[in-house]
Amino acid sequence: MSGTWGNYTIQTFLSDQQIVAPIANILHQAESGLSPARHIVWTPTSPHVSNTTVSILDAKTLSLVWSKPSTSDNNLASAIQSCNHTDYISVWTGTSAFDTYRTRDKKGKFELYNKNYKLEYTIEAQGNLSYADAHELFLTPNCTAIFPSFQSIAYNFSAPILNDKNGNALRSGWLLDSVFQEIDIATRETIFEWRASDHIDPADSFWDPSYQDQGRSEDKGFDFLHINSVQKDRLGNYLISARHMHAIYYINPDGKIIWTLGGKKNEWIDMSDGHATDFRWAHHARWTDSSLEKLSVFDNHGTGRDREIGRPSRGLLLRLSHRTKEVWLEHEYSATNSITSQREGSMQVLSDANNNVLIGYGYEPAWSEYAADGTLLQDVVYSPLGLNRWSPDNYRTLKVNWTGQPTWSPKIAPGPSPNYRFRKEHSSFEIALEDASGAFENTTAYFSWNGATEVTSWVVLASNDTANLDLKHFWAEIPKSGFEDNCFVGSRTKFVAALAIDSHDNVLGMTRVINLHEYEVAQGVLDVPERPDEPARPRWRKADWARVKEALGQRLQDLEGRPRRCTADLDAMVENLQTAIQRTISDVIPHARGSKVARVGWGDECAKLVRRSRRARRRCNRTHSEADYEAYRTISNEKKRRVWEETTIAWREAVENISQNPKQMWKLARWARTAASQPPPLPQFPPLQDAHLLPPGRVADLRDLEDHQYLAELEIPRDVSEEEVMKVLKESTPDKAPGPDGIPNRTLRDCSDVLPPLLAPFFQDCLRLSHHPSPFRHSNTAVLRKPQKPSYNVPKAYRPIALLNTLGKALEKIVA
Repeated sequence: MSGTWGNYTIQTFLSDQQIVAPIANILHQAESGLSPARHIVWTPTSPHVSNTTVSILDAKTLSLVWSKPSTSDNNLASAIQSCNHTDYISVWTGTSAFDTYRTRDKKGKFELYNKNYKLEYTIEAQGNLSYADAHELFLTPNCTAIFPSFQSIAYNFSAPILNDKNGNALRSGWLLDSVFQEIDIATRETIFEWRASDHIDPADSFWDPSYQDQGRSEDKGFDFLHINSVQKDRLGNYLISARHMHAIYYINPDGKIIWTLGGKKNEWIDMSDGHATDFRWAHHARWTDSSLEKLSVFDNHGTGRDREIGRPSRGLLLRLSHRTKEVWLEHEYSATNSITSQREGSMQVLSDANNNVLIGYGYEPAWSEYAADGTLLQDVVYSPLGLNRWSPDNYRTLKVNWTGQPTWSPKIAPGPSPNYRFRKEHSSFEIALEDASGAFENTTAYFSWNGATEVTSWVVLASNDTANLDLKHFWAEIPKSGFEDNCFVGSRTKFVAALAIDSHDNVLGMTRVINLHEYEVAQGVLDVPERPDEPARPRWRKADWARVKEALGQRLQDLEGRPRRCTADLDAMVENLQTAIQRTISDVIPHARGSKVARVGWGDECAKLVRRSRRARRRCNRTHSEADYEAYRTISNEKKRRVWEETTIAWREAVENISQNPKQMWKLARWARTAASQPPPLPQFPPLQDAHLLPPGRVADLRDLEDHQYLAELEIPRDVSEEEVMKVLKESTPDKAPGPDGIPNRTLRDCSDVLPPLLAPFFQDCLRLSHHPSPFRHSNTAVLRKPQKPSYNVPKAYRPIALLNTLGKALEKIVA
């Protein structure tokens, strides 16, 4: 029961021998039109195929990006979801994943992994439910999790559904009830729970309980509904798919059914000659628009025991009119290769400009991507079809964007040239390390980084005599092309290491230095300077000030009771207070994500040519050969020409688009400010090194002043009230530029009900000790042009502006 390359063909790696990757068989590939989403979530599972685990694949090359370390538990239903502006990988882990039609459940829990692949949350069933079922985990924007569970209960049937062993009708038996819960992932508080048996009659089921002898015992309850997807929408209602009812239910927050689509109790008028409501054994119902008028569903249209000849599985896009209760089949995406998926499956309407559709076939390890009009763009399979668990299932196939930043380092290993061979007993391709004559010579370095999504190339460092490598040992730059890349270094090279580089030439990670001759980690030092990270700009207008005040209030509690007996205590208090506010800003306020392309017309092709030009220049500088110089000159000229063409075309398009709307004409100023129209830089004076240019100052001679009467000391009120501080903070201009502390007036103003209890006694102690804290004495200086000056080549045409610390300005205003 296998194809030429086995039931499920995999690849192994030298640099990370714990990892295997699936090898795709691409049956169809369009030249253009595919969704730009970067990754595929792939979770193969089978009782007969080993080396299957949660995987993220590169959507372009179909190579492995991340493989979850294998455990003894089963993993199913992986996805990438977001809540509270954070992306997570969700994974079901548990047992009984393959007990089909026996207990009809999969006992386990869900785990959420962050971008560093660290376990951040565990989601388990609450109350009297003992486990979370694998069919669904839906995260809401508020970080609540919705998942199903199954529970066997004693039940009195309204109609004779069950029979005893003698064929006599039974009025009572056991029901495998479908339940779903919504819980808070942080507190594990149950928000909502719904039971199918409270609202739906088991007599409406299409499932035959006599199969696997269901309904007569507690451990084999009648699985009448079989919930397999749940989605909560913006109205707070729940959309669920019930496989054994051939129906989709819409449920309100009170648990009542608003309507039923499909099945025996269908409430909708099918305007497409019955083809919009005749789905059977379906999965993965989802709203696809914010107006809740379109939904998608994967129509399996068959099981292992119930198949309709000539009707393969399909993805359905349905359009609903809630006012008239009418439904239309907007589009149908029929399965390729006449696949009828007996179980599982998914349909994803991709949220990009093209609205492509991705169909995952569940029971068959395959997927297809279609254009919105139904044109097939990509068709991929991972095994011969129809093997039924002798090849792995993949519950849902999802196309997503993911940024992974693993905390572990890249790995490196030596090996011979990359000549692959197939091992039939493992259905795997691997690099041949030896033949009948003996082991091959190590001439190549292999490197990989499990989970790193932003690596675009590798810089290889090599040396024959030292393990202390730095950039002067540069050997080559290798573009990243798959999970494991390699570089030929020759048989004489002894020490090798590799640096992982991103698209901005930042070093993301470094492998260890290895000794190719002895295949061991060398006791060397990899000395490569790292580029400092630039701080992201806070998005003040997007801030949740209730959360800001709550977080700041907790930090300010730690400062209460600190001593303020002397000027040193006051200076320390200022530094602690500034740190508390700065950390609150960093942790709670959203930060802007830097634009990957900051220049109009600058696209991936321009960036690729720049990288090629840099590699060619480095190669030319290393070899000094005429051929490498010509190659560098050719690539450099191509880069200049392409950049000029792209930016010129983009400029013309921008001018044409903006000129049609006079209100947007000011946007042209961004491009009009060229270097030629900018003022010249401020003149720079040489350092004054001659001592005679700076004569020492003289002490004033006050001998002629006798009986001088000094003015009386100015009396300053010593009491500072919280109301006075609050008034000063509220009156501050919110968007003034901050000083060295980086704390804008907006933060002080919007937290004016949290800060005064601490600031009032602190300001009062400053007056009592007649001390202006030293952190308040620092400033940033900005140089501005004076208006209407005939020439900006002289210093007098400019004026300096001192930007002071905002807390210090608040103190000055109280004193004034």
